[in-house]
Amino acid sequence: MNWKEKEYLLQNNNLKGFEDMKGPNGIVLFFYPKANTSGCILEVKAFQDKLEKIKKRGFTVVGVSRDNHKDQVEFATDCNITYDLICDTDLTLHRAFGVMTDESEPKVERSTFILDNGLNSKYEMRRVDPVGHIETIIKNL
Repeated sequence: MNWKEKEYLLQNNNLKGFEDMKGPNGIVLFFYPKANTSGCILEVKAFQDKLEKIKKRGFTVVGVSRDNHKDQVEFATDCNITYDLICDTDLTLHRAFGVMTDESEPKVERSTFILDNGLNSKYEMRRVDPVGHIETIIKNL
């Protein structure tokens, strides 16, 4: 199944597809390595802090990790996250966006993508600093 057509489990127990997650102009989609780790806590909170600024430009924010649902729920609760976090345990999105390293023990490459309303990638940043890249993303919306 195409990643654009699939429904994903979110931290709030909902199943949603990207058509239901996107804003009028698209989505800011970011991949983080592991819930409740220091860099990821900084990143999700930084996106939360900039959420209104991003929404005013017609975009939603969606975070993705390979963490299980229980870990995502705890993470979202602990960090007071109001945007969607996807539990991509089968790595559908990680593979589609090429964010897994090719090491013997694959790791997630912290990356952010701006997807337009047709869900096409119009801008991407890879191997990013957890917080420092967010202003660059906003400038490119």
